[in-house]
Parts: sequence; C-alpha cells; structure tokens
Amino acid sequence: MSVMSNSIPPIYKLNDDILSLIIQINADMFIDRSAFLHTRNASQVCHPWRQSLLESSTLWARLFDIDQLRSMPDPDWWGQEILRRAGTAPLWIKCTQIERYAQQTVIQLLLTVLDTRWDRVERLYVRSAIIDDQGESMAHHLWECLLKRAPSLKQLGLYISGRENAPLSRPLLGDSAPLLKVLRINRLTFSVQAPWLSGLRSLTIGSTTPSDLLQVLEGISHLEALRVDDICDDGEADVGDKPSLPSVLRLRHLEQFDISASQLTPCSTFLKQITTSSKCSSVSLRFLIPKKDSSRNILPGLLLPFSQFLDRYLAFFPESAMSMTHTPDAFTLSSSEPNNSNSFMLTICFEGKYSFTAYLLAIILGTFTSGMPKVVSMKFGTFRTTQQVVETIISFLPRFTSLITLEADERFILRLMEEKENHTGLLLPTLRTININAFNVSFFGSFGGIDEENRSPLVDYLVLRMVRGSPIGVLDLTQCPDLDVRALVPVLENSNLAGLNVLWARYSMSGVRQRFQHVCGAPTHFPVDSLSINC
Repeated sequence: MSVMSNSIPPIYKLNDDILSLIIQINADMFIDRSAFLHTRNASQVCHPWRQSLLESSTLWARLFDIDQLRSMPDPDWWGQEILRRAGTAPLWIKCTQIERYAQQTVIQLLLTVLDTRWDRVERLYVRSAIIDDQGESMAHHLWECLLKRAPSLKQLGLYISGRENAPLSRPLLGDSAPLLKVLRINRLTFSVQAPWLSGLRSLTIGSTTPSDLLQVLEGISHLEALRVDDICDDGEADVGDKPSLPSVLRLRHLEQFDISASQLTPCSTFLKQITTSSKCSSVSLRFLIPKKDSSRNILPGLLLPFSQFLDRYLAFFPESAMSMTHTPDAFTLSSSEPNNSNSFMLTICFEGKYSFTAYLLAIILGTFTSGMPKVVSMKFGTFRTTQQVVETIISFLPRFTSLITLEADERFILRLMEEKENHTGLLLPTLRTININAFNVSFFGSFGGIDEENRSPLVDYLVLRMVRGSPIGVLDLTQCPDLDVRALVPVLENSNLAGLNVLWARYSMSGVRQRFQHVCGAPTHFPVDSLSINC
C-alpha cells in the first residue's frame, strides 16, 4: 500500500479546488491563444481529470474560440461538442481575422451561435476587416445579431474595419445591455444616449474626436478605465450642432487613463475639458507634434494641458520617482517604477522623420519643469544629435536635484566637465551611477597612456566627483561591448577612485553575453575577468 502511495505522482495529490483553479487560470482564451488546446489536453490526462473537466460546463462555455476551432480536423463537430459540454452556462466567444478563414462552416458556426444563443453571450470579442462581398455579407449578419437586446452581455470587443461609416438600422445592442461593463470598439457606432452607457466601467475606443468623446463620457458617470488609440480632428463638423457640454468634465471615478493621438491639437483640446481625481493612479499620454504646430507661438499653449496633467498627478502622488529619456526621435517622462501601483508615462514624438531641434526640446523641457525635481533616472541619446541640443539639455540640469542614475555618451560627460567652470557648486550632486551608452572612437586605447590631454574626459569627471565629495559609485559600461576595459581599470586604480564599481560586458566565442565586475581599491585584487555574471 505504501509502495503504491509513494508511486502516485504529486500532481494527483493536489486538492481538487486548487487543481480546478490551475485549470481555470490556464483556460482564459483572451490571455492565452492556446487555452482551448491546453484544456482539451488536460481532459485527456486521466479518467478523474476528464470526468471533472467534462462536468465543468462553465469551463467549456468560456472556450468558444473560433480561431482555434478553424484549425481542428472537423470545426463544426468540435463547435457543437463545446456547446454540448457548455450546457446552459453563459458563453464567451472570440474570433479574430475572420476574413482570412476559408472554411465557410466556421463562419456559419459563429453566426449561428450568435443568432440562436445571443441571450447567453456574456463576453464577445470579434475582429474582422471587410475585404470583399463575402466579408460584407458576414458583417451584415453579425451586425444584425449585435442590434438585438443583450441581457447577459458583460464585455464586448468589436473591431470591424471597412464599415465604420455604415449607418445602423437599429440601436446597437437594442439599447438594452444592463450588465455591460467593458466595451472595446474601433469607432463610436452607437448613440451617445444609449441607456447601457451609464453602466460602463471600462471603455476602449480606436479612433474618435474630442467632441464625440466628451459626449460619450458625459453619460458614463462611473467610468474607471479609459483608453483611446487615436484622438483626431473634428474636421468640418459643425460644432454648433453638438449638444452643450460642461466647461470641465470631472471623471471622478477614473483610475486608468490611456490616451494616444496622431495630432496634437485635438488631444490638447480634449485634455483641457476634463479633470481627474486622486483615484487616477495610472496615466499614459502619447502624441505626435506635427511640424505645423512646432512654432514658438503655438506649441507652449498646446502642451500646457499635458503639463497640468503631470502637475495633478504629482500633487496626488508626491512620493513618485520619475525617469526622463531623450532620443533624437522621442521624449519620454515616466514613473521610474512602472510595476508600482501608481504609474505615469508621457511620450512625445515628432511627425515624420524630423528630429527634435534645440528650440523644440527647450520648449518641451520648459513645459515639464515641475517633474524635474522628481527625476531619479535620466537617459539622453546625444550621440547623433547636434551640439545645440546637448547645450539645451545641459542648461536644464540644475533643476534635476534628485538625479541618481545618468545614461549618456562620452560627449555628454565632456560637457559636464566643462560646466564646472560655470557653476560654483557641483552639477547633479546626488548622481551615483553613470551608464555610458556610446564611447567616442577617438578615445579608444588612451586609458593606459600618460598624456592627460588625450585622456578620456570620463576619467577626469570621475576624479572631479571624488575630489568634490560626491563620488560616483557605479560606472556601467555594459552597453560598450567593444571597449577595452583592461586598459581602463589600471587608470581608475591609479586615480584613487576607491569603491568605484565598474561593470562591463563581452561576448564569448559562442556568442553568449557575459557581464564582468571590478571594484576599485578592493582589499583583495581580483583579475579583471573575475566575477563574471551570465546575462
């Protein structure tokens, strides 16, 4: 008996409730595309598992995945089998890229289920593009289902491109979806007076205008999450025909706010007319600056609502630590701990192939100065930028009073050295980590030389920090794998930089990237290649 019990695999000893929970976690087809296959395989492990899974009607009712069914040998049979196992449980249905499906049986299966079991559909996600007459016919039948009352529907994701401007013969969801909490849709194809709007908690829209979006939001009093993939211009729409709106719409219950815009002006217009509360702990703003909006007379005013959003976030979450990143193509200001419960991200790009000019960067930095004292990590990709851009960045450095980590190239470090003549105190007094992302080729091989005029400014800057009483603790060279650190380490040792932790990386003959570490002035001298750490 003991021999038999010892031979039982540990998984069979799991509590039934725990086993059921594990299977349910792995059976979410909206997270894992293979959820149906995982569940099917689990049902064939052994007789107890099979019996338990087949008795779980709710489990199978949440696995009506058209994307998986189309790859089965007999899609129609499997579809009917899932429905049989689901019994009368509420249905979850997912279907993406249906226009690519060659099997008419799969398309017909979807439409039949929606037509005959619509009152049981609890969660539905459909993504499709109308590319021919067959797609138009399919979309027509699909829309007919979506125009009926939806008594059980809780979540709806609907992305059907090619039919954005087609008028609806009747109200979406028959103006009755009392349980609907989550709506994801590519365009506003419903009436802003729809009764079910008031029950929404999460809204995702592919593309909309400020006026249309504001009308919709006015009818959603308890919205907790809002995402818009593109706020675009109203165009030639007659604003006078729009219903009057409050001067400022207060989104009191909003917790997650995610807005993107391919045009700066409409996004700025929208932000001017809303305000959030301290509940809004997750903010993400992304937009492009068109060339027409980049003049000194226009841009500061358009950016003002974004800076006000930042000010409000920092007022609600004063302990937030921020990171700032600049590349020739983008500017980002974000929370330094994105996995935290509170998060903020602002991303600004310039339209087309244009890069940030010095005056454009000066306007942006000048707009968001309130966030600079909160910045603990900064990254500047200055390797291909003009000297004027570098000078602009340097001019704002005194505002970064909490900076701990700096990532830049060697040219930027040289400018920091030169700035010591213009400041009585030390720039960036809290700086402790320098991450070099590019080294000037002219300095290669000069570390071991005695000619100080040709020596890398990096060494001189490290010595300056040590002399001024604010030493750098970590020098990270892992982004410069071709750099000969063997020549650098002796120079650092001879420069009395005790305690400096030097990190670098190299690729082995097999292509494996390895990290190495050396601590200057350590009591026990390790070889330069010691303490390797596989990445």
